[in-house]
Amino acid sequence: MSVSGRKMSYPRVRLADGEQVIRRVHHHGVVLLPPMLIFLVCLGAWLYLFIAQDFFRQKWAFIGCLIFLALLAAWLLWRIVDWIHAVVVLTDKRVVYQTGLARRFSHEIPLSRVSDIYSSRGLIERIIGMGDMVIEMTNGVSVPLVKMPDPEGFKTDIMFQLKKEDSPQEGEDVVKRLAVELERSQPTREMTPIPPERPPIYSEIVEQIDRLSNLAERGSITWEEFEEAKRSLLERLEREE
Repeated sequence: MSVSGRKMSYPRVRLADGEQVIRRVHHHGVVLLPPMLIFLVCLGAWLYLFIAQDFFRQKWAFIGCLIFLALLAAWLLWRIVDWIHAVVVLTDKRVVYQTGLARRFSHEIPLSRVSDIYSSRGLIERIIGMGDMVIEMTNGVSVPLVKMPDPEGFKTDIMFQLKKEDSPQEGEDVVKRLAVELERSQPTREMTPIPPERPPIYSEIVEQIDRLSNLAERGSITWEEFEEAKRSLLERLEREE
């Protein structure tokens, strides 16, 4: 399933202003096959004992097996609801993985921190359109996403968004926006933007990155904004060398 160009509602995930959903998927439906087979086999056995055998002549046997079947049905329903609430969402800013119903688990991966993506699919998985994917982050953390439908397509969409993220103009806009916000919120002008009419000096780049890091540690800016601004500053220095 792929959605582009518009906002989309999904369980307990809020989009930032201007953020767009690129793709939203659940785990492959094959994960529901084992619990469904278990329930159907038990149901078939219950019907066989009820119709063809005299197993339920004792009231306790009938009630006990009926309770067991009801619990099995409740377990199957819980698995289905849990599958519905497990979702992987790709936006133009991040990858969000959410799972759980009573206790919600959420893992967000900013695209600016993605360093590599791996996918693996066996023969049967290729036939049914399923596979596993691992997202490597710049801090060395690996995030596995298993039983994904069309993992290659999901990987392609992420790589496309990463390519867009590498645009120098976008990074420069972030630096300018951060500088404006800092000037507005800090009268002492803790970080002064580099004048655009001259090439940056190496020491100025290092100083700005250091000040941006301090701001991120204090929570004045997010780490995602820090990484994006840092990348833009280094790219500007390389272009001027």
